Amino acid sequence: MRYKIRKAFCGVMAAVMFTGISAPVIVRADGYTGWTEENGNRYWYENGVKQGNEGRGKEIYDPASDGWYWLDAIDGGKMAAGKDVYQESNAGPWAENEDGTGKWVRYDENGRMVKGWHTNENGTYYFDLTYGTMAKGDVVIDGMPCYFDEITGIALNKQWKEIDGAKYWYEGGVRQGYDPENPDYRGKEIYDPASDAWYWLDNIDKGKMAVSKDVYQESLAGEWGDIVTGDGERYGKWVRYDENGHMIKGWQTTDAGTYYFNQTYGTMAKGNAVIGGKTYYFDNIKGILQNNEEDVDIRFDWGLVLK
Repeated sequence: MRYKIRKAFCGVMAAVMFTGISAPVIVRADGYTGWTEENGNRYWYENGVKQGNEGRGKEIYDPASDGWYWLDAIDGGKMAAGKDVYQESNAGPWAENEDGTGKWVRYDENGRMVKGWHTNENGTYYFDLTYGTMAKGDVVIDGMPCYFDEITGIALNKQWKEIDGAKYWYEGGVRQGYDPENPDYRGKEIYDPASDAWYWLDNIDKGKMAVSKDVYQESLAGEWGDIVTGDGERYGKWVRYDENGHMIKGWQTTDAGTYYFNQTYGTMAKGNAVIGGKTYYFDNIKGILQNNEEDVDIRFDWGLVLK
């Protein structure tokens, strides 16, 4: 294949940085448009002219792969791979500039612009499906509130975020305990290793951490569970979250009376319960302690066996 080299002298233009030095223009005699591989690297030609070797580079669309690519001027127009690039082109609703431009985009190991969710060794990211703009800060994706670091774009993962005095839990950037499309969804129980405590995220409050609230859960409940399955496990329990949102375990006394919650599952004791080798009786409905083993009225609750 025959190539010709011309010299292009670059000036300074708004929104694009030019170095002011001469840049060689590589021309193919056959007027080819598409990719070529040279010394193991990929380059893009249009009408026989190698692209992306002026200014910072050039973004191009390849209809054959239906993908966008970045040609890096610092590498003589070589296709960038595994790289984040700042562009001043159209950025959609997450644009950094008032005129709708300015965005960080990512090109994967094959050089294609990343769109949608993307996870690497640093964390999880999201890129606009149309413009490839990296999400930063508070955004809404598929109807769900999400949060990404405002500088790095890394998704908030298994951490709390405080909004207007309330706490919300995020995993992989997505707020948990909230599903606006499911009217039957009640919320989610989560464990925070930082505080070594369990919490309830209430769907009725858009995933807000519940405080000072009793919640019925259908999760594993231990020996005091309401329902016995065929494998002998018991599920279904009332649990309580204190003023800090922590699931209560052990004894608790309030103005209403004294309660006990299983040390492992947080299940509220009701009816007859043996605690520390002693038998106690708690109200079958409210769970309030009625008496101890000295005057206990033995009652039985066999539960419901599910087939």
